[in-house]
Amino acid sequence: MSALQVNDSRAGTRPSSILRAFDPFAALRAIRESMTLRSTLRLVAFTLVSHAGTSGESWPSYATLGRETGLDRRTAISAVAALESAGILEKIARRTEHGDRASNLYRLRIG
Repeated sequence: MSALQVNDSRAGTRPSSILRAFDPFAALRAIRESMTLRSTLRLVAFTLVSHAGTSGESWPSYATLGRETGLDRRTAISAVAALESAGILEKIARRTEHGDRASNLYRLRIG
């Protein structure tokens, strides 16, 4: 596979009756077989998949991504931005009930 196939089922363009459930094994396979993602992006994508539930959503902090991948926080931030630009995930900023920043929510669009 030369490019990742993006799952558009969460984009709101399809009726809810045909939405596919997130398949972590398909997501991992797509990442592993991708010839377009450099190793740092693959590592961060694998980590996000490992945190995702059946909805394909996860919310690890940048510090957690850095710690679990062995990358520094800044590299994790850059990798998430690149994955978002590639259409592999959607990043949604979150706030606490008091308005403070919380970890982002990531919706994986593969798998």
